Amino acid sequence: MKRLLSEPYVHFLIIGLLLYLLYSVVGQNGVQPEKKRVSINSFQQEKIKKDFFQRWQRVPNDVELEFLYKEYFRQEVMLDEAVAMQLEKKDKVVRDRLLDRMDKVLASSVSQAEPDEEELQEYYRTHKDSYRIGGKIIFFHIFADKKREAVLSELLDTLWQYDISPRKGIEFGDTFSGSSRIGPADEKTLSAKFGNYFAGRVRLMPRGEWSGPVRSKYGVHLVYIIEKTGGEILPFDEVEELVYRDFIRERQIRGLRDAYDRLVSRYRLEVN
Repeated sequence: MKRLLSEPYVHFLIIGLLLYLLYSVVGQNGVQPEKKRVSINSFQQEKIKKDFFQRWQRVPNDVELEFLYKEYFRQEVMLDEAVAMQLEKKDKVVRDRLLDRMDKVLASSVSQAEPDEEELQEYYRTHKDSYRIGGKIIFFHIFADKKREAVLSELLDTLWQYDISPRKGIEFGDTFSGSSRIGPADEKTLSAKFGNYFAGRVRLMPRGEWSGPVRSKYGVHLVYIIEKTGGEILPFDEVEELVYRDFIRERQIRGLRDAYDRLVSRYRLEVN
């Protein structure tokens, strides 16, 4: 050991290690780096007290309050360090929760105002074909096994988000034994092929957008109505609830799409 310590290169290694540790502690400029500040403002203080009250049905005493503030401080430090280490990108559970939270944030940015009668009437006038019954329908559909209905619901959000056309959309899903394009077909034909429930649901779906999931005797489907012909257009009074539903859904889809576009405009995708 003495012989090893007497070697010059060992001295250089030891000095280098000490310098590295000193550099890590004091920073690049030879001064102690400024500590990050974690402040607890009045709003956060009230929230901490409120959370305590909901759990214990009383206000915290001074000792408890001191501990609560220390615990808040600890959590903020741990979260800050976790983000610095990019753990939110490495942990799938954390990543999924953050994505879900961002989806909710974007959704909350979309107008929630109730449409008035004039707005609904205008929507009805420009989408009359969606409320046509008794005629024939042409549509594309994406098929999936019944056990994947939840997955199909997630896919519907993706189709809306990226405004995916029906011809591209049919590339998703499971293999269907028949054609992905159906029609022109009336309700009787659809009932014979897919079942009464499917036919009844499809005839009331809006034209020009993905809808569903809807069950058939084969499995579950997302449907994109291309055209409705013949039959009769139901008067506004008979379909007002459907018009309201479709108006709200279309506003939500467009609002989310616009919010997402504004968000991603600050980024660029590179596939290396």
